[in-house]
Amino acid sequence: MAARMVSESEAGALSGLYGEIRTRLGLGEVPCVFRAMAAVSHDVLVQNWTAFRHTVLEGALPKTVKQMVALVVAREQGCGYGINLFSQVLSQHGVDSPVVASLAEHGDCPDFPHGLRRLLAFARAYSLDPEGVDPEALELEGFSEDDSAEVVDAVLITAGLVRFATECGLPADGDPFVK
Repeated sequence: MAARMVSESEAGALSGLYGEIRTRLGLGEVPCVFRAMAAVSHDVLVQNWTAFRHTVLEGALPKTVKQMVALVVAREQGCGYGINLFSQVLSQHGVDSPVVASLAEHGDCPDFPHGLRRLLAFARAYSLDPEGVDPEALELEGFSEDDSAEVVDAVLITAGLVRFATECGLPADGDPFVK
């Protein structure tokens, strides 16, 4: 399906939500994926943004870690749009370009501490085969049950987001904010 997107000038009743998305992501623009959701319906955008915000931007684990998980999931799902979006999000939040490039290319960064590397390996595996991976594996690495749940939730919400982006035909390369 070809994506129709609701621009900021067309947002109307969604303009407050668009403002929240711009502010919370810290990117100054509303990504195409959320504008395409708005074109489906107000409720689709509200539900997906709320889930993304609560899962990736809030919680006990640092949001940068969950944004790394999002980038890894986009990579594993083969979603160029998601790779570009989450690479920009991480860069905007101060993650060094070589780290972002390593995550986008390999789904890992050899300079990371063991625990973070294991968390990202879990996210990669879970994004490809959720039934083949035991969430308790993270607990064996020293993460709490709540941390494990946050990672699983981040994988699942991101997988849905990148699948939506792919189905909508959002640009696989270039600017994830194309007007």
